[in-house]
Amino acid sequence: MPKRKSSATPDARLDDVVDAGGLTYREELFCHLYVELANASEAYRRAGGKAARPDVASAQMMARPAVARRIADLRERRLAAIDFSAEEVLSRLVGQVRADLRDIFADNGSIKPVADWPPVWRHGLIAGIEQFEEYGEDGDGNRIVTGVTKKVKLADRTRILELAGKHVDISAWRERVQIDTSETMRAMLESFARDTWVPAGETAPGARQPSGPAGPVVASVLDG
Repeated sequence: MPKRKSSATPDARLDDVVDAGGLTYREELFCHLYVELANASEAYRRAGGKAARPDVASAQMMARPAVARRIADLRERRLAAIDFSAEEVLSRLVGQVRADLRDIFADNGSIKPVADWPPVWRHGLIAGIEQFEEYGEDGDGNRIVTGVTKKVKLADRTRILELAGKHVDISAWRERVQIDTSETMRAMLESFARDTWVPAGETAPGARQPSGPAGPVVASVLDG
């Protein structure tokens, strides 16, 4: 018996439910695109949306609880994949500042194979390596390598030191002074209130009584 061909269009199949959470293909794609682009309208268009007002349609899609949960889940996973704590950043910067150049050279002055370098040198301290080969001829006239010159371009160590110095957890660069001004400020406000404000319904001595309709009266700057 011949198989029936599906009459569903590609756009229709995008709206099929694909998981237990109730998301369709289009909604799942929209969630991934939104996390990547941070633009709901553009994510809606790239997910195949055809509405005349993509801003409205995408807002309606994001209002669905299942879509909102999926976006939150994808964001959390994305952040976890690239997360660096302040301590990890500082530890890496300090390691780069203290790295010893001798660690990548052999005793005879040649550069060690990259596989033998300490991790700190393999993870960003080398900006580039250039290798130049010199050729000559042996006694039979054959072309042979007579010398190899390698140039190693280091990362900007001064910049790394500067970044380490600007790290928020390094207190050696400045003295941190923390003053609790809450009580001092309250005392100033209370003094200001005693000297300035008058009870509701009264007029300060020497003050002209306003002729217009009375406005709202503020009893104290500390009320509420």
